[in-house]
Amino acid sequence: MDQKGQILIPSLLIFPCIFLFVFLIYETGKLSTAKIRHQFAVDSAAFVEMTNYSDFLNRTAYVNGPFPMRVFKEGFGPGIDPNTGKPTSGTPVLSTSGTKDTTFYELLYANSLFPRAEPDPTDSDPVWPIRYGGPEADTLNRNPPDVSPQCQNQPSSGGSCRDIVTDQNANDYYLSWEAVNDLYKLYYKVYSLLGSVEDAQFSVFCRLTGASGCPGGGAEHNLFKKSYYFNTNDSINDASEGALGFSHPFRPKPYCLQQIMFYGRKPTGNYFQATQITSPQSPIQMPGTIAGCSPAGLFQVEAVPDSDLRALRSRNAGAGSCAAGSPWVGYPIIQHWRAPDNFFNVDFNSLMEDRNPCVHATVALQGGRVWPDPTPKFQTKLYP
Repeated sequence: MDQKGQILIPSLLIFPCIFLFVFLIYETGKLSTAKIRHQFAVDSAAFVEMTNYSDFLNRTAYVNGPFPMRVFKEGFGPGIDPNTGKPTSGTPVLSTSGTKDTTFYELLYANSLFPRAEPDPTDSDPVWPIRYGGPEADTLNRNPPDVSPQCQNQPSSGGSCRDIVTDQNANDYYLSWEAVNDLYKLYYKVYSLLGSVEDAQFSVFCRLTGASGCPGGGAEHNLFKKSYYFNTNDSINDASEGALGFSHPFRPKPYCLQQIMFYGRKPTGNYFQATQITSPQSPIQMPGTIAGCSPAGLFQVEAVPDSDLRALRSRNAGAGSCAAGSPWVGYPIIQHWRAPDNFFNVDFNSLMEDRNPCVHATVALQGGRVWPDPTPKFQTKLYP
C-alpha cells in the first residue's frame, strides 16, 4: 500500500498547535514584562518619594541639635589656641562672687538657650543625647517642646521670653553691657540663620511632595507621579492612586521664641558705684524667622508629632486585596494598571477580584530622631 502523504493529516494538527504555543509564549512574556515594568516603576517611585522624607528629617535633626551645639562650642567653648597649640578655656567669664570661672558656652547652656550633648556624639552612637539644660530643660525636651516660659524679672507682654543673661549672671561674672550686647546679637544671628535654613528645607520638601503638613498639602506628590510616569509611560494621572499611600499625616512644626531679655553692667560715672546692672526697658520683640510659627518669633526647634513618625515605621493596612495581609511596616503603596491586549482576546483586567491588575510596595522610614535627641540617621527601606 502506498503510505505517502499519511503524515499530512497529523501535520495539519501539529503545526497550528505549535503556532498557538509560540503565540502563547509571546503573549505571556508581554504580560509578564508589563507587570515587571509597573512593579519596578512603583518600587522606584515609592523609594524616591520616601527619600525626600528621610532627607528632610535628617537635615532637620542637624538644625535642631548638632549645628547650634557646634557653633556655640567653637565660638564660646573650650578649644585649642592656634598660636600655642595648647587647650584653652574658651571665652573666659571671670567670677566676682566666689563662683568658679566659666565660659559663655556654659552660661548660655545653663540658661536653656541651646541644646548640647556631653561628650560629643559619634557616628557609632545609635542615639545622640542632645538636649537643653538649665531651668527650662523639662519643658523644652518634650515633643512637642514647650517654649512658653517667661523671663525672670520682666514677663513677656506677648508670647514666650528668655533671658540670655540674667541679672544674677551680670552680677556674678561682672559682665559688661557691650559684651552682653554682642552675645545677644550673635545668638540672634545664629538662630535666625538656622530658621532660614529650616524654612528653605521645608519649602523644598513641600514642593517635591505636597505632604499633608505643607501649606495647601493634600496627596500631590508630584515627584512620585513623575517617577512612575517616566518608567511606565502611562498617564501621569494614573499614579494618583499610588500617591494616596503617602496621605498619612506628616506635620512638621517649628517652635519659636517671641522675646529676649538680657542684663549687663554700664559705667555710672559715680566714684562710689562705678557700674550698675542695666537692661533694655522691656523685652526685645523677635521678628519672624520662619513660616509656620504662631505666634511668630525667633526659630528654636522643629518637631514632628510622635504619631506621625510612628506611622512611618509601623504596619499600616492597605485598601483592597492587592496588599491584604502585608507583613511589612511602613506606608502601603498600591497601584493598579491595565494589562495589554493579547492575541487570544482574553480580558485580564476583568479577571481580578476588585478591578485591573495591581502592583504594591511597602516603604518605611526607620532609625533617627527629630526631637528630642536629634539623631540624623533616618533611612528609607523598601519592602516587596
